[in-house]
Amino acid sequence: MADIIRTTHATIARLDEVTIRIEFDADCTIDVKDLEENLDAYRALMGDRKFYLLTVFNEGITHTLEVRKQWLRKKRSEFKLGEAFVISSLAHRLIADFIMRVTPPKHPLRYFSSEKSALAWLKSLRKRDKSA
Repeated sequence: MADIIRTTHATIARLDEVTIRIEFDADCTIDVKDLEENLDAYRALMGDRKFYLLTVFNEGITHTLEVRKQWLRKKRSEFKLGEAFVISSLAHRLIADFIMRVTPPKHPLRYFSSEKSALAWLKSLRKRDKSA
């Protein structure tokens, strides 16, 4: 099984047995077809297991309104044990804050400005989940 899958607008990698990292290309527009392609890649890497997700947004990424609606559906969160977003753009942070206030996710989710901090938080979730 491959540990890295390249999709139309992202690189998806299995970091370990329970963590996936997705990094979206800079200056791309994400649509529903891309979300489905990414979901297929997650399944190829992890099967039906739940996992922690590290999502890295590069500069210039946009997404359609339909994508925003899809992200909020149960289908998009039922496989996630926790999710950390790495966001450097102020516009992305404002959108993320708004979404979190209006429709908080069912799984633990936080936003970070560095990948190192995001991974540390995911690791702390894993430790907490093991002790629960």
